[in-house]
Amino acid sequence: MNITDSVAHNKLIVNSLPKSGTHLLKSLISHLGVYDIGSFYLTRDLGEDRAIETGDVLVGISDPRPINIIKLRGLFSSVSERGYVVGHVAYNKEFTILLKSSGFKTIIIIRDPIDVALSYVNYMAKRSDHYLNSYFCSLGERDRLDFVLNGSAEYLSPGNFVGINEQYESFRGWLDVDDCCVVTFEDLIGNRGGGDQSKQLTTISKIVSFLGINTHDSVIESISHQVFDVNSPTFFRGEIGSARKALSNALFNYSNELAQRAINIYAEFVCRAK
Repeated sequence: MNITDSVAHNKLIVNSLPKSGTHLLKSLISHLGVYDIGSFYLTRDLGEDRAIETGDVLVGISDPRPINIIKLRGLFSSVSERGYVVGHVAYNKEFTILLKSSGFKTIIIIRDPIDVALSYVNYMAKRSDHYLNSYFCSLGERDRLDFVLNGSAEYLSPGNFVGINEQYESFRGWLDVDDCCVVTFEDLIGNRGGGDQSKQLTTISKIVSFLGINTHDSVIESISHQVFDVNSPTFFRGEIGSARKALSNALFNYSNELAQRAINIYAEFVCRAK
């Protein structure tokens, strides 16, 4: 892509709520050709199946699991200069301190919670290997939306599920982190996903500037045509307003009523992203 070599010597974390454009942002970072992907993901699979203890950070958002911050420090030290890791990590003050001391910059991507809800509904219904698939498939469409928005009221082996309202609440603290670049799925997706090309170019330029990369507008435009990845294993529609198109008016309105907390927090992130 002819990205120049004048880039700050830092590591990077791509952090998001699940179903919010993780692979879209990861695709962009990869196409920049500057950063190499790390060997681990900050998701529930990295955490440990035990009670939470002092000094833990929760990894994963929908079913968070603890990992000791000392162990995390060791993992972060194994990331190469100009390496990046991908994860779903709620706001945690100690975690942000660790990121800074370990030389990481943070990029956050967030998405309309109703579209996130629909993505969850389709993902859990179609993935037979998902830990909640059999339970989820026993529910009707309205109950599925209720489940992903409000979460499970009881423990469901082998894991619980934190509803979208609580997920956005847990993420809200990232709004107050200074050295953090916030972008929205809607601004990054571009016209192939029902977005606006000019907003996509502006967002890519914002990310490139945040990372200290010097390049030409022509390179940014070339990259913009490659970031939309329909081959993502979690891909569903991958477009703005997918819930509005897929749900009946009654279910769409019902979802909006249930998701008011998440919608309000999302609006705060949209303001921060501008």
